[in-house]
Amino acid sequence: MKLFKYFVSISAAALAAWSPGLCATFTVVVAPNSLQNSEANALASYPFDGASSMRFQQVYDASQFAAIPSGGGFITGIGFRGDSFCLNTTAQTDANLQINMSTTIKAPDSLSPVFAHNVGPDDRIVRGPSSLDLIVSCSSGRPQFFSALFNLDSPFFYNPASGNLLLDIRNFSGPMFSGTQIVLDGQNTAGDSVSEIVAFNANALTAQQVDSFGFVTEFVIQPVPEPSTWALLLGGGGLLVVTHARRSHKRNNATD
Repeated sequence: MKLFKYFVSISAAALAAWSPGLCATFTVVVAPNSLQNSEANALASYPFDGASSMRFQQVYDASQFAAIPSGGGFITGIGFRGDSFCLNTTAQTDANLQINMSTTIKAPDSLSPVFAHNVGPDDRIVRGPSSLDLIVSCSSGRPQFFSALFNLDSPFFYNPASGNLLLDIRNFSGPMFSGTQIVLDGQNTAGDSVSEIVAFNANALTAQQVDSFGFVTEFVIQPVPEPSTWALLLGGGGLLVVTHARRSHKRNNATD
């Protein structure tokens, strides 16, 4: 067991040392893809602002993640952008917010109003429950840039070949500041690649609002290494293990 742990750790170190670019490669996906450089037609504050307790689910069609190499990848961060009708930069803090992700068979505009019916079998908490700070920048540009960014506590493995992506947010506390409200860019078009359901209670079982709205969302994704990369990892690590074993054997013989 100790030898195996040593093998894994030095293999990863070898990969990072020999080809650092492989470990730092990330894919950025904006969904809906068509709105990466265009302003969407709607805006919203839920589930980050505007009510004291909320549950929110948004589904993203798998087709929006074609940029992920075959085999899937780990979603490590999420970002949203302000709506271009903003007047100034705003900020909000949610003291107790939890984010889950899962792979779902439900499609945009086909989410069930029952939250549990939309959740996939690989459902997991990816952030929180904890405080979340969001800063929404406002400039003269259209669209705004993705300024409301945050990392996940636990990366989520997503393979578009397995289904659509479900974002599930529970805001147990509501916003901390009442004098300001963040407004995020989103699209409300039936038949597109996103849709949502919302309830104004984080523990609700059934949604009070079901519609075609969806936030324009930026995902930071670390692709799964290609087979050739794994071969490099295993081969390099194996060589180091053999070298380490030989050195240990020589030291043991020297002390006999």
